[in-house]
Amino acid sequence: MAEYDTFLAEHIQKRVNKGRGHVSYFSSTVCEEFIDILAKKVLNFIISEIKQAKYYSVSVDSTPDITNVDQLTIVIRYVLPDGPVERFVQFVPIRGHTGSQLAQNLLDFIEDKGITKGFILSMEKLETGILLELWSCVLERFHKTSQALQDSKMTLNTATNLLQGLETFVQTLRQFKEFEEKGKVLSGCSILHRKKKRKVRLEEQSRSEGTSLDSSSRFKVESYLLIIDQILLSMKTRIAAYDHFSFVARFKTMTNSEIQESAKTLLHHYSNDLEESLPEEMIHFSALLKQHNFNRECSIEIQNLMSAFPNVSVVLRIYLCLMISNCSGERSFSVLKRVKNHLRSSMSQQRLNSLALLCI
Repeated sequence: MAEYDTFLAEHIQKRVNKGRGHVSYFSSTVCEEFIDILAKKVLNFIISEIKQAKYYSVSVDSTPDITNVDQLTIVIRYVLPDGPVERFVQFVPIRGHTGSQLAQNLLDFIEDKGITKGFILSMEKLETGILLELWSCVLERFHKTSQALQDSKMTLNTATNLLQGLETFVQTLRQFKEFEEKGKVLSGCSILHRKKKRKVRLEEQSRSEGTSLDSSSRFKVESYLLIIDQILLSMKTRIAAYDHFSFVARFKTMTNSEIQESAKTLLHHYSNDLEESLPEEMIHFSALLKQHNFNRECSIEIQNLMSAFPNVSVVLRIYLCLMISNCSGERSFSVLKRVKNHLRSSMSQQRLNSLALLCI
């Protein structure tokens, strides 16, 4: 600036400290103002692009910062002439994680920035209110179950029971009327969106399929129940991975025919590790469990009995080797970030693995 201002150049020449260090002409206040001006310029440019693009989607997520304040990150995706882009626009401090609180924070941001009224109108639809209440309920229970599954002492039997209980809970959510009433309160709207009717030609009348549904029934069948069914299908697929060993924790309550059937199924999948005598061996072992109350103090006695039940021993070892979650792998990522950071980005893979083994 002194290059274009003679008065400032003269002042700098006379008053600048000639000693050690660097002289700064930016106070903390002025520096913050410059940062704020630059940020507003970038945000206004992004908003102008969004308005020109017309169509966009919003993604939100939250994480606690170093001061334990939950920060909601807002990312908007839209399409430019050269392709789709995703832009971060703002962090918003939040105090709750319910669907209504997140929706309100998002609506406040959209309205404050004047992006468009279309998004606000879509958020105020009854359909949006119903789905917000549904996902808020579902994700809360999934989050709590996920936290429980991350316990390093979690057993496979307890994990399976938690997943089965979660599956039963999702099945109870098919009560559409309850969420419809909550959606009406949240959205402030009591009428579902109606589709415009198309004129039907005479020759098309004979091809009409069944009776037409009203707006509420159509939304329930085509959207609400479809979401529930997809969640249940995904859960059944994950729970099925542990079905082969589910009987291990139910030895005492199963009949001989049930044990035999489960043993044959297990034998079919692990034919290279188990012998044909597995069903009889398991029935024998089940009878032994029913006669004696084994606890942890009897572990030595149980180990001595394993020589008489070699196939049961193999089944139990495979059962105990099954992974419940990938939390240990996720925890190793934290060590990876500490060991290989921006100051040690050129570290060799061998050194990285050596340090990780010593640290984890």
